Amino acid sequence: MFLGSFLSAVGDAPGAIAEFQKALELSPGKQQILLELAAAYERAGKKVESRETIRTAFELDPTNPEIAKTHAYLLLLEGKRAEAEQVLTPLYGSIAAPDPRFVNYFLERKEYQNLLISMEGVAEANPSDIQLQYSLAAAYLQVGERAQSVTQLKKIGEQFPQQATQTRALIGEIEAGRNPIQE
Repeated sequence: MFLGSFLSAVGDAPGAIAEFQKALELSPGKQQILLELAAAYERAGKKVESRETIRTAFELDPTNPEIAKTHAYLLLLEGKRAEAEQVLTPLYGSIAAPDPRFVNYFLERKEYQNLLISMEGVAEANPSDIQLQYSLAAAYLQVGERAQSVTQLKKIGEQFPQQATQTRALIGEIEAGRNPIQE
């Protein structure tokens, strides 16, 4: 597997594919090898093989969150929303997985409720990412959830004291009925 990873890192996707296939023969069903093989297929432009490899990894362990999210995301891109929902609902209660890929997917399609659920999960998993925390506050504001936006800004001010002045100013704008993002 080491050689496959090295070849993949230096851009030799065909060589990496061959090495990962050998590793898979020695350790059939090992998810990490399947993930690396899927990534190598993707870099080689072999999207069908990549997706099938991800599907195989998912079928080995449908409770692995990272593999489930990747599998579901690829299903969404293929237009198979119902299948994606079946994959994610047991893990997350809905199709809105906490993952930046889903945030972007829902944003592009203006699915704001799912966007917020995904974004909340991503922000919760990355509490020290100040930009992400501000993005969540902005998302709340953009979809008309002014109170949620204010609550999020207050959290930012508490967690990042150096931001308190800025968050108070933004809260003042929101409470005055203005949208500081559009001004």
